[in-house]
Amino acid sequence: MIKNLICIISAVLILTACTVIKETTSAAAATKEEVTPKPAKTTEIKEKKPPKKIRLGDVVKTQTKKVTFKRVEYSYDVIADYVKPVDNVYIGVYRGLHHYPEKGYVFIHVKINAKNLGTQTLPCEEIITEATAYHDGDNKFLGMVAVEAPSTGFGTAYTLSIEQWENKDMSVLIEVPEAIKTSKKPLFIDFTIDDQEYRLNVR
Repeated sequence: MIKNLICIISAVLILTACTVIKETTSAAAATKEEVTPKPAKTTEIKEKKPPKKIRLGDVVKTQTKKVTFKRVEYSYDVIADYVKPVDNVYIGVYRGLHHYPEKGYVFIHVKINAKNLGTQTLPCEEIITEATAYHDGDNKFLGMVAVEAPSTGFGTAYTLSIEQWENKDMSVLIEVPEAIKTSKKPLFIDFTIDDQEYRLNVR
């Protein structure tokens, strides 16, 4: 009977020891898993392409669009080309026919024509996604795109589109201080078309 009791006690001790070792091993493994650092995620940074130089009259052509740079000028009153004055009265709806800069400012007005070469309707806001004028290298001014629309004179790029094989005249308007108009310092405009920048030197 004493032998049986010793055997039972020994079995209990062995079982208890095995359970403790198993729990200790599991805890150690869990701790190791918690402290093991995960590899950091790497974000691929696309290298910015250098701007391509363009001149007035140049045509930028992609798979879905063709953009022609027609002229650049300073303007205090931008009017749609198709609007003709008759006895000092403009034909069409007055609202939207003109764009005026704020007092003390002038527009750099870049006239372009855009044609849809794709198979689907092309939103005007996707033709030139950004236009920025740089004066003397440091001072920069963001522009906006106004689209000529027969019913209103001008419409906004995000509300209008071009059907397949059709084209529209558009105006890139960049409001700058009047002093830039007479300045002799370098002035250029960067246009972004399909993730590629194109640089037009104004002077």
